[in-house]
Amino acid sequence: MQGTTTGPFRPSPFVYDRRLGKVRLFVKEHLEGDISLETAADVAGLERHYFSRHFYRAVGVHFREWLHGVRVRSAAKILSKHDESVLDVAYSVGYRDIRTFQRAFKGYFGVTPREYKLGKRPLPPGGQLRFD
Repeated sequence: MQGTTTGPFRPSPFVYDRRLGKVRLFVKEHLEGDISLETAADVAGLERHYFSRHFYRAVGVHFREWLHGVRVRSAAKILSKHDESVLDVAYSVGYRDIRTFQRAFKGYFGVTPREYKLGKRPLPPGGQLRFD
């Protein structure tokens, strides 16, 4: 199944962990909103501190880092297919500060959102774009 493994033969924690699956769906449906660790913990039905540890152990990155990755990959998808301004794209994926968006995007892709939009599209770590 495409998009269900995080490594060779390791199923995605979002597939086998129902609570994390709920968080992933919530983030997908509310990407443009303010999503905090507390909100994600509530969605999962866990206390914030426990959720943070559980998320890190299952996913391998902290929740905030994962959320930034989801947001910049979603932004890349929009930038590559639509003629929206970088500012509009930043807002549509949940960033309220353009500098924070640009820093996160460049940190992930190695190019600015504008450069990416103009056709400079290096592959991210791992060699392929993943939107899960």
